[in-house]
Amino acid sequence: MVSSSKKIIVFYDQNYIGNLKALFDSVVPAHPEWDVFWLVDSLHSIKHFPKSTNVIIRGQQQTDYVMRKCDFLFEDKFHMSYPRSLRKDTPIINLWHGVGLKNVELDNPITGSLSERVMARYIHSSYIYRRQTYFVSTSTFMTEHFEKSMILDHSKFIEVGMPRLDLVNRKPKKISDDDIILWAPTFRDTGDFETILPINRVESLLEVLSTNNLFMIFSPHPNMRKDDKFKQFVKLTKKSVNIKIVGEDEDIYDYLSNIKYSIIDYSSIFYDLVYLGFDKFIRYIPDYEEYSKMQVEIQKNYFSDTYGLVVRTIEQLLAKLGDINEVDLIDNEQKSIILKKYFNRQVTHPSQLIIENMAGIKKVTSHNVRGLYSFNANDLNPNKVGQLSINNKVIILHFDKNEKKINLTNISEFFIKSGETVTDFYKRIFYIELKKYEFDFWCHYGSNSSVDDIIPRRYGIQTNSYLGTLNQKKRVSLLQIFSPKRIGIYKDDRIFESSLENTPKILRNLFDLKIMIIKWLYWGKRP
Repeated sequence: MVSSSKKIIVFYDQNYIGNLKALFDSVVPAHPEWDVFWLVDSLHSIKHFPKSTNVIIRGQQQTDYVMRKCDFLFEDKFHMSYPRSLRKDTPIINLWHGVGLKNVELDNPITGSLSERVMARYIHSSYIYRRQTYFVSTSTFMTEHFEKSMILDHSKFIEVGMPRLDLVNRKPKKISDDDIILWAPTFRDTGDFETILPINRVESLLEVLSTNNLFMIFSPHPNMRKDDKFKQFVKLTKKSVNIKIVGEDEDIYDYLSNIKYSIIDYSSIFYDLVYLGFDKFIRYIPDYEEYSKMQVEIQKNYFSDTYGLVVRTIEQLLAKLGDINEVDLIDNEQKSIILKKYFNRQVTHPSQLIIENMAGIKKVTSHNVRGLYSFNANDLNPNKVGQLSINNKVIILHFDKNEKKINLTNISEFFIKSGETVTDFYKRIFYIELKKYEFDFWCHYGSNSSVDDIIPRRYGIQTNSYLGTLNQKKRVSLLQIFSPKRIGIYKDDRIFESSLENTPKILRNLFDLKIMIIKWLYWGKRP
């Protein structure tokens, strides 16, 4: 139960890792006067948490109560959407999961599924990012880096550094007496595992490790775990005593105390390793030309803002692992420059300072919600446009480049380009014209259901169909209460939660009972 007199703190992520885990492990013992909860969106991730963790599930009645009373919420990324019960005056502190050169958030390239997910998030949750969020940074340089790619005011940055870089409270896991190599590849939008390690070279890798008394810790990016070739890699290395693949429920920072060498590409973990003193690097970058095409900062600064031996092929990498010359791996002068640039605000015990900063953060002042409304030029309703433009921003979209401009006062018009798809048209408007917009949602009015409902909805843009579904306030059925997946219109968390609130109490109790049973199944046999 939640005590009404206690401060209520919520951690929000699917995984018990990284900055959130480090802060959680520090906060809970130091503040017994707080009620601390860990919020997850789905039941799947419960099995990854220690049994002692007070995990709450999105959609639960208890969760709704906790979120309405929440004093502070911690996260390490921007979520697609947030529980409807989260108040608009609750401060959110974002302990971002990466430090480095890569373009992030609104500076992501316009192409690719990653950019589409970023666009959808900002349309879903613009108010929360802009009004409620505070952001933890490691340096003045990183504050500038993040500030230009996110809709956050400079005053919202907390420059104290990342909790995961404070290893004082961690119990190091020693897994080998051999020299340990960390291989931690970065995110690739394709998730193509064979880009870095062809399956037919796995046996060669294992042979090199064994012959040279090396032990490898392989820490995959979560995106890689879905790749069939990665799954083959897991099977092929399962019996090897020279390699460990970090599990989905494990935190790579628990293994860092024994690292001697590191294989890195473009991952932000490079900078963490430099700060922590693990400073011998092999830069294995087989796809540099392709990867850097859409990453301007990588093109400009990769070789000046990293160091270590550069290898371009798997054959070169295997050869170097068989004959490591430490002189080629370290650059003390460059290390000093990197520490000053990327960590000049990192403190020794950042968790403590983050908690101290919380005392100075007041509840967010509520603001009037402002919308962005777009209309099809060919079926425009001038009266509707006039009504909405009083307190909102209104734009007109021309899906025929040959249409004439309508020229309404203070109304912007956008024309589709020759050869441009409808999806790219929407993306261009968002990323190029409106990426710094000060609106809390985007609503599109159109009459072509095959385009005006389906395509905008994919990016989180509200449509006539979406609003109609939301206003129906349907109840969740018994089948949906027990279904492992949310079906039909309830794939949208916000609609699901709205419908759940209108469901008879007995069905809501059954939903909660299902969650309790699954928790017991996951945790029942744990010590």
